[in-house]
Amino acid sequence: VAQMIAINAGAAFPIWLLHSPPGCGKTHLLSAIAQEAAIRTPERKVLMMTGQEFLEQFQSALHKKRDSSVFKESVRAPNLLLIDDFQRICGKKATEEEAFDTMHDLTRRGGQVVLAANHGADGLAGLDDALRAKLKGAAACEILEPDTALRRRILDARVAHYARVTPGFAVAPEALDFIAERMHVSGRE
Repeated sequence: VAQMIAINAGAAFPIWLLHSPPGCGKTHLLSAIAQEAAIRTPERKVLMMTGQEFLEQFQSALHKKRDSSVFKESVRAPNLLLIDDFQRICGKKATEEEAFDTMHDLTRRGGQVVLAANHGADGLAGLDDALRAKLKGAAACEILEPDTALRRRILDARVAHYARVTPGFAVAPEALDFIAERMHVSGRE
């Protein structure tokens, strides 16, 4: 789905909700989509922001100018809107309404919205019923914590990174196997 959205072939996915516990790669995946979209379809307008940025920019537009039209134009103009840490807006009624309206307007025009959150639609605390229903109707994907093989590849990548910046740095393969097999944690951990 991420690859399809990045190359603008994911029309079947107007809204995609990606969710997982922290540290499982949501932000990396959103960044990869945005970067690939910029390379593959440079004419496409792409905007990536965090839920906190959406919240702060919207509230600032309301409180300072009493006119949110500039904010609305900025988040509705892209063909692809990616919002990381979407759970940050949950429980903020006016901001949730703006997110709902933004998603509706963008997808109505053929655009796409990709959201990353720490929970699926049912698990987002404080979410308005209308927005929850919209997200329940969206394509959704849960990223699980990495399995042993993926944890090992992550460790190999980290060791390779440290070896590039610290000459002579190495870790015994047995130690990496031990860590990958016993540490059932997120990729970040």
